[in-house]
Amino acid sequence: MKHFENVIICLDDTARDEPMMAYMVPFLKNARTRQVTLLHVHDPEDDPHTTAVIAHSDAMILVPVTPNADMTERTRDGMHALAQKYLRPIDGLDWQIVLSSEPDVSEILSQAAGRDADLVVIGRHYGDARYQVGRAVTARRITEKSTCSVLVLPESISPGIRSILVPVRNSDCSETALRIANGIAVAFDARLTALNVFRTNVRKSDTRKAHMDDLIQAAQTENQLLIRRAGLLGSPLHSRCLPCSNNDVSSVILLEMTHTQCDLVAIGARGRTGAAGILLGAVTEELILQSKVPVLAIRKKGECVDLLHALLSLLKKRKDT
Repeated sequence: MKHFENVIICLDDTARDEPMMAYMVPFLKNARTRQVTLLHVHDPEDDPHTTAVIAHSDAMILVPVTPNADMTERTRDGMHALAQKYLRPIDGLDWQIVLSSEPDVSEILSQAAGRDADLVVIGRHYGDARYQVGRAVTARRITEKSTCSVLVLPESISPGIRSILVPVRNSDCSETALRIANGIAVAFDARLTALNVFRTNVRKSDTRKAHMDDLIQAAQTENQLLIRRAGLLGSPLHSRCLPCSNNDVSSVILLEMTHTQCDLVAIGARGRTGAAGILLGAVTEELILQSKVPVLAIRKKGECVDLLHALLSLLKKRKDT
């Protein structure tokens, strides 16, 4: 897989950082990643320092920091130690460390757009100390507005991927998600399952078996069309179609994740233009909140970039005033 050559990993200077780095090592190797940026964004009210950078050569490029210089140096040294341990041994990988004091969501989005990132990696509870605990506020906002794919990691993770679940419909974003997930599956020799959850929406007077059979057949046909469009015919790809009678699609997906014992769920982020283009689907949002495994929200790179620039400009104006 060559979809993630430029990756940003968001660290929050907590005990969660090291498990994230250990998880990412095989992912970065298999993705043939060429550039990694370790990004830590301080809360400007707690530590209003200016940006500091450590390049791959270990030559530290630091501008004056303070008033909380001790905090900045501790964070910098901790990130540097993680880079030495987990990134330095990867052949052909360049890395950089960036510390910044800006509002976290806008700064992460700005760094991703400015560095032309292919993937942003963020912990589910990044920044939760400043928001409602357990609601994955920063991770959800980044996934909503990012112009590239986002990998959201839960608290407990183990390196390696053996089974990938891809919730799909016959859409362009599902086609992209399925194609990229297939690349990951090939790289990790993992099982890949395309899951179509279809709503029955039938009245009590129309629940006969024949009607359900028609719905299942339609979903199976939809999956086959999608697999053909993605160019994956002949791949060892499993196709699953499950009904959802109460419109709670996310619950069906979560149950299937347990059934298939998947290590990763990959889902296509909505790619429509305009304001609706950056609205995170309710299903993806619930997966980010509840999944016990990493969630990869796949977006075609560069989507919504004009809207993102407008958003960042608005946030900057508010800050300046």
